[in-house]
Amino acid sequence: MEKIFLYQVFKNRFAKFFYLVGLLMFVYGVVFLARLFILDQQFDAFGSRTSLAFIAFQGLIVILQYAIALRNTRYFIEFGDNSISYLLPKQCSPESVNLQDINEIEVKLNEVVIHLPEGEKVLRFENVAYRELKQIKQRFEELKVAIDK
Repeated sequence: MEKIFLYQVFKNRFAKFFYLVGLLMFVYGVVFLARLFILDQQFDAFGSRTSLAFIAFQGLIVILQYAIALRNTRYFIEFGDNSISYLLPKQCSPESVNLQDINEIEVKLNEVVIHLPEGEKVLRFENVAYRELKQIKQRFEELKVAIDK
C-alpha cells in the first residue's frame, strides 16, 4: 500500500513561524485599533488607525494563506492491493476504485482517465510537484500494463 500526498507544503520549518507572526500582527492590529476607537485617542506609540488596520489586514492574509496550505496537505492518492483511493481538490470525501472494475487507463500530461463499466473517472493533477506527478504516472503505467495483459 503506497500513499502519495499531492502537495508537500510544510517541508519548510518556517511555515509555523510565519503563521505565528501573522497571528501576532492580526491581534496587535485589532487590539490597538479597537483601543483607539474605544478611547478615541491618538497614541503615537501604537501608530495611526490606517497603519493598524493595514497591519491587521496583513496578519489576516498570512493566516488565510496558512489555512489554505494546511487544507492542501490532505489531498492524496493511495495505491492498494485491490483498489485505488484518492482525494483530490474539489472533492468532499475520498473515493475508491476497485482494480477489477477498470477496463482501461489513459495516462496524459497532467491527468489520468480511468475507464470503468459505468463511465469514466478523470483524475486531474494540476499544480502537483514534478516528483509526485512522476511517481503517480509511473504507478498508473504499471497498472495499465497489468490490466492490458
